[in-house]
Amino acid sequence: ARARADARSRADDDESAPSTSDAPRARARWLGLGLAQVCAFVNAVSAASSTALERAGATMPAWQTTFAYALVGTWYGGRFYARARDGKARGRDARRLGAYAACAFADVQANYFVTLAFRYTSMTSVSLLDSATIPFAMALSTAFLGARYARTHAGGAAIAFAGLAVLVLGDASAAATGGGTNRALGDFLAICAAAMYATSNVLVEAFLRDADKVEILAHVGVMGFAISGAQCALLEGMKITQLKALGAMGVGFFATYALSLFVLYTFAMDVLERCGASAFNVSMLASDVWSVILRLIFFEGFASFSAVIAFGFAFLLVAGGICVFAYAGDPSIDPSSSSSSLEIAPDDDDVSFVARVRRFFIPDARARPYAPMPTDDARALDVDVELTPMRE
Repeated sequence: ARARADARSRADDDESAPSTSDAPRARARWLGLGLAQVCAFVNAVSAASSTALERAGATMPAWQTTFAYALVGTWYGGRFYARARDGKARGRDARRLGAYAACAFADVQANYFVTLAFRYTSMTSVSLLDSATIPFAMALSTAFLGARYARTHAGGAAIAFAGLAVLVLGDASAAATGGGTNRALGDFLAICAAAMYATSNVLVEAFLRDADKVEILAHVGVMGFAISGAQCALLEGMKITQLKALGAMGVGFFATYALSLFVLYTFAMDVLERCGASAFNVSMLASDVWSVILRLIFFEGFASFSAVIAFGFAFLLVAGGICVFAYAGDPSIDPSSSSSSLEIAPDDDDVSFVARVRRFFIPDARARPYAPMPTDDARALDVDVELTPMRE
């Protein structure tokens, strides 16, 4: 009993002592938040570039995204090829390649829809409607990744949706009185893009369980280039020649869009690894502020004072909803959904559709042997020992 009491005392002293790893973690988190602001800024820059091309008469969303994927695929595909040549990459897996292809397809459609939305609605509306990615991601991660959200998460998502409804209604009213563009269609395209972005983000979250940034972006970049290139041939043909009429200015906007997406893809996963999804989503809200600033500097601003009030009210609702969502912290993981359902044997026919889809996107999640925790330490004798899956 005395030895056990001494062991408890030493454990309490160890817990009360300051951790030497707190400072590096804090620096990593601040670095991640700084990179998140870079992502927010380049996201607004890509929106401004698309708007400038649209107003200059160059409407080619598929070509814009194709060159962006070409940059991502060339850079990260080359790095992944060098890794594979040295024998440091995993072998080919048809199911994993299929999962990467599905992720690339969703991401290509998201970029296509959001770029096309600039033809019909304002840059600020598209940027704010991108916030709908959060509730869509909540639903998908609950269904396929076993995430469990608290009521605070649901309340924050509801508040953000209220802001989106205010913005959509305001744009529809402005279109009815002003004519010209179809803002309701533009808002619809932006919401479709948010749903596709959520699908891509949830798939990337699943991939990050056993893959790194280089592998994921190499596959998404190369496959995205192929898919987007096919869309160019089918939907836009030789519209790329529109840049010739615009001259150096058009080429500059085109290149700015591609470089902005490349930077966004590069830093987004670093932010997720350092800060988590909640902090990333809150930080990306700053892209709406940057969009307003760029719109006031380079474009006509707002059509009326009532439009400013509507956007400000919608922005406050979306900001409040995302902050409430972030305050609730990261969602917990349901063990019965994220572990046991992933550990079903491949030849088991009695599984749900959701479990089959989840297993398709995480093919390496198999039933693994269990290894008991060592109990040599005296402190371990007085705690509940949980059997932990041993990964190969």
